[in-house]
This record gives sequence, C-alpha cells and structure tokens, in this order.
Amino acid sequence: MGTRESLAGQAGDWLSKLLRKHGSSMRTLWLMHEPPTGTRLSAKETVVAGNPEWNSAIERFSPWLTISGHDHHTPVINKCW
Repeated sequence: MGTRESLAGQAGDWLSKLLRKHGSSMRTLWLMHEPPTGTRLSAKETVVAGNPEWNSAIERFSPWLTISGHDHHTPVINKCW
C-alpha cells in the first residue's frame, strides 16, 4: 500500500475548530470517504482497510451518524449496509 499523510493531529485540530464555530450541530452527520478501521465495512490489508484516525475522531467527538463512501463490494461480501 502507498503512504499517506496521517490525520491524527490534524483531524483533532480542524474538527475542534468546527465544534467551536458550529456547536453540537457539527456532530449531526459525518460523511467520509473511507470507513473507520475495524468495522464490518472495512477489510484488513485491502484498499478498504479503513482509517484508524476516524476511529479516534468518532470516539472523541461522538457524531450522531457517520456514512462512509469508499467501497469495493465490502457490504455485499459482509451483508452489512
């Protein structure tokens, strides 16, 4: 797999700014390209391995609903939408 810049420090920064600017409404809906790691919509060591930084951000900010859009038939394989 290729390398990518980590969101670990950055996500907390820009998400905190959104929370200060918009209050709890920023927790309503999060639409993210790739799923969080370790969910039934992620698959280890594949292009949909998931993003561990999203796990941390979701845990920290507690959005009401998250939707992931990066998919390569994982819901079909896992029968999980």
